[in-house]
Amino acid sequence: MTVSTIPAPREPQDGWRVLATAPIVTGERLPDGVDPATLSRFGDDRWDLSPLSRRHNEPARSINWTTFPVTLRQGFKRAGWALLNLPTPAQLLERTATARVERPSTGTIARTTENWRRYANWLAGRGITDLTDVDPTDHDEYAVYLANLNLAHGTRTHALYAVSLLWGFAPHLPSSDRVPMPPWEAEGMEHYLPANAEGNENATPPIHPAVMSPLLVWALRFVEDFADDILDALAAQQHLRAQISDRYDPDAGARLKALLDAHLQNETPLPGEFTHGRLGVALSYLAAVTGASITQVNNRLCAYGHLPVAEATPLPTPITGLLHDEPWKPHINYHEAPALATPHLTALRVRHFGPSFRLFIPLSASWSTSLRTSTCSRSAPAGSAASEPRSANRRMVAPPRRAAATAKARLSQPSPRTSASPSSSAGSTPTRASVA
Repeated sequence: MTVSTIPAPREPQDGWRVLATAPIVTGERLPDGVDPATLSRFGDDRWDLSPLSRRHNEPARSINWTTFPVTLRQGFKRAGWALLNLPTPAQLLERTATARVERPSTGTIARTTENWRRYANWLAGRGITDLTDVDPTDHDEYAVYLANLNLAHGTRTHALYAVSLLWGFAPHLPSSDRVPMPPWEAEGMEHYLPANAEGNENATPPIHPAVMSPLLVWALRFVEDFADDILDALAAQQHLRAQISDRYDPDAGARLKALLDAHLQNETPLPGEFTHGRLGVALSYLAAVTGASITQVNNRLCAYGHLPVAEATPLPTPITGLLHDEPWKPHINYHEAPALATPHLTALRVRHFGPSFRLFIPLSASWSTSLRTSTCSRSAPAGSAASEPRSANRRMVAPPRRAAATAKARLSQPSPRTSASPSSSAGSTPTRASVA
């Protein structure tokens, strides 16, 4: 409906007992320890909601009433007072599929008043200057207006619910501020808004058995066949890192100089590592094998200028796990050990929880049945990961808790600092330097 002229806002005919100088909240809504004298007043153009928050980490929020049309501002301010001081109307709580609370948070209050602001501006654009002039047709057309906006489904739902709140508080407001019941309260919001394309009960697509089964198989391979190699390498890498000094050491500086001189004389590349995809000198490795500090290594390298760098920095741990009757890796590099340990721990978790995923993720009966029957099947086609024969020297490792304890014990065991002097061999991998 439309009105040809926009008169000045009128005062409520049946009175309003909240004075302009009164605090915006009273009684139970006022948090303990808050002085009412510090609160915004009903007549203020901006209401500060931060004193009403019961959570210390909640951001400060406020309501700016100057953004509402002048002719409708006082009516919405009275509704705002009801929103702050009165419990959510029972007719909006006592229905199925509701997540509403009796005492909304300041965030919910701010969002509701923002939706009221959109509603008030839409009404003013139609020439409506008083809430009592709103009729059910206006509600229908407002729902159409929201449906045509580029908004998320949840945003549209909250916008309609804000209008429902305005109607729910009608018995506590002057007759001039009361709106009729929105039709979606009787028929359901789903009849007034577009279908929610993202409203599946479980929006995350399930992992197909063809993906999960090989994942579980390789999780088992890592845990059963490669775990000892990875844990040994990680223990060696962390033991080396423990040798890095945190201060200048003249003796370590001499060892570092001797090591660099030997690499230069023998024309062997320095140990290297990839950082953010770029090959560079493994500074922490050189510091570890000489007992120097990172700063010492960096300063000494600057004195030598550009030196060749190898892509590999092997750790002195043997590779015993087999893949197709061959070592699964030629060696584990110094900088690879932590990176390999992370998926190893993930494999432990996948192995431990994989068969029980259906306890945490809603699965269809056919999906979970297929997962149980296809996981680690011994009857898989020849050549597939699941059909590979286990190597004769496969070592079974402990379950996750015991494996974690084993790893911790290994990391706590000291190992001698082992290295060899640089060699002039044709290989691109530098050997370890002698240290005192």
